[in-house]
Amino acid sequence: MGAYVAANVKRLRESLPLTTEQLAERTTGYGRPMRGNTITKIEKGQRRVDVDDLTALALALETRPDALLLPGTIVGDIQLAETKTVPAYSAWRWANGTGPLELPDGDDGRAFNAFQTRAQPPGLGMFRYKPEEIEDIFRPKSQEDTSGEHREEAER
Repeated sequence: MGAYVAANVKRLRESLPLTTEQLAERTTGYGRPMRGNTITKIEKGQRRVDVDDLTALALALETRPDALLLPGTIVGDIQLAETKTVPAYSAWRWANGTGPLELPDGDDGRAFNAFQTRAQPPGLGMFRYKPEEIEDIFRPKSQEDTSGEHREEAER
């Protein structure tokens, strides 16, 4: 992930266009003091970026933090961790909270909605069901319920 951050800081800095000194001034303005040579080291992968750096850099580069973490493409596969490689498109959806990396086969919407509940604050989730239907969907099915209404609603 550090290599993605390094490449993205350079790519986005050059797209604005900013010098390393100008970007350093911007990050310093957001309360994260840096110098031009610090930016150069970040871009060369010689200096790690912590969460506070990442936030200040995203603000200074006029982008989102996840845009610094992932490659600037949705094509191909990317390695998120030593043992986790996924399609870039899926990684972007996961990083910006629009979908989980994977869903179980035949998901009726529960796994997707559970991800949205964890990934987004209330009011921002993109649930597969209307908010007023979610409570009914997550309520355990009663063994006495043989009407099939719940099942039909979940299939919609």
